[in-house]
Amino acid sequence: MRKFLGLSTLAVLSLMVFLVIQTPAAFVWQQVKEHYPASVRSVQLAGIEGSLWQGSVQSVVLNGRQLPKLSWNLDSLSVLEQAVSYDLKLGHGRSGLSASGVLALNPEEVILQDARGRINGEALQRLAGSLPVAVAGQLQLQVEELRLGKNQCLELEGTGQLKNVAAASSFGELSLGQGSLDLDCDKGRLVARLQQQSDDLESSLVLNMTSNTRYRIRGSVTPRAGMDEQLKKGLSFIGRADSKGNYQINYKGRI
Repeated sequence: MRKFLGLSTLAVLSLMVFLVIQTPAAFVWQQVKEHYPASVRSVQLAGIEGSLWQGSVQSVVLNGRQLPKLSWNLDSLSVLEQAVSYDLKLGHGRSGLSASGVLALNPEEVILQDARGRINGEALQRLAGSLPVAVAGQLQLQVEELRLGKNQCLELEGTGQLKNVAAASSFGELSLGQGSLDLDCDKGRLVARLQQQSDDLESSLVLNMTSNTRYRIRGSVTPRAGMDEQLKKGLSFIGRADSKGNYQINYKGRI
């Protein structure tokens, strides 16, 4: 009898969850905005279609930055563990920003797995907003696993690559060529470590997210033989070179 009641309860809960999953996504978003206005103040969604099971959003604006189309499909659901996971897709192959991966949600954590992303220089310029240079080229990211809990970065295993990156400023154009990124968590915040080398410049930089929207870049850059002399003179705006010819970087920005 006890086993029967347990199975019956599970069946009822499963049915209720199934009905919730089939609720129109537009209705759910409206309820979220009404009950948690402070939490979603920086998020604007338009053109919402489908349900929590499967759907899409034509327009996503996050902190005033326009993102490509977002779509989702239910990947798995566990009533007992109160856990759900989705296959997410942002943008497409021809958009300046695109990404895909599996997002899992439970009462304790948000987990991103098997994620791949790509952003070109133009899209990066739009998102960063305050960058003092115009950027060309491409950044690719691979995240094997990212765990977030209590607004902190708990665990991150990921890498990235710079592809044919170049920057243009009032001092001229600078080829950054290729580079590699290592992604990690440190004291609850995301950290990205960059190693880059080209005929123009060699750099070793660390990006720390100091809050959800603010970041800090520190490290050193070293001009190489291929750098234009006018650009070398322009490096003086960040300070003096040390005895090895390295210039120290300490830049704060906001996404």
